[in-house]
Amino acid sequence: MKHVAPVRKELKIRTMFNMLGPLTNPAACRRQVIGIFSQDYLNLYAETLLKLGSEHVLIVHSTDGLDEISCASSTHCVELKDGKIKEFMISPETFGLPVYDLEQIKSSSVAESLAKVKRGLTNTDKAAAAIVSMNAGAALYVAGIEKSLEDGVSKAQEIIAQGKAATLVQEYAEWSNAGPEATSS
Repeated sequence: MKHVAPVRKELKIRTMFNMLGPLTNPAACRRQVIGIFSQDYLNLYAETLLKLGSEHVLIVHSTDGLDEISCASSTHCVELKDGKIKEFMISPETFGLPVYDLEQIKSSSVAESLAKVKRGLTNTDKAAAAIVSMNAGAALYVAGIEKSLEDGVSKAQEIIAQGKAATLVQEYAEWSNAGPEATSS
């Protein structure tokens, strides 16, 4: 997939590689949250991932067009768990959160997006904190750390409110940038 990435970027349109990317993850993740560009493919992804041996996957697409759980609208979800596929909708209200304006979370550059994520992790931007907590909470649930999506989001909100989220992300970044020699001893 890395060989087609430059061509994909140059085309500036969606291609079959946009669909194949999450399905051909070389890490062979059996549990994951996947955001996709169209609601039309939610079930196809779930059925394909079931055949590929996935254990627990949440595939999402928000009604405002985001390929993640949105804090500005409802989100279509298809969950693959224990060999079964189910569909449902969630919204910020599902987790006791207000609905934010989409403009509050839009970014015009990678740098701006990174700054918003950092403000979300430090709870200094409520809209950013909401979208971070909903998506991180989904990951905690799918990973089996929390028993429900609601519990996952609640745990993510707690970690953000306690100021631990930014620290955890920073520690992970340092660890991942250290290289293999730093972890082999």
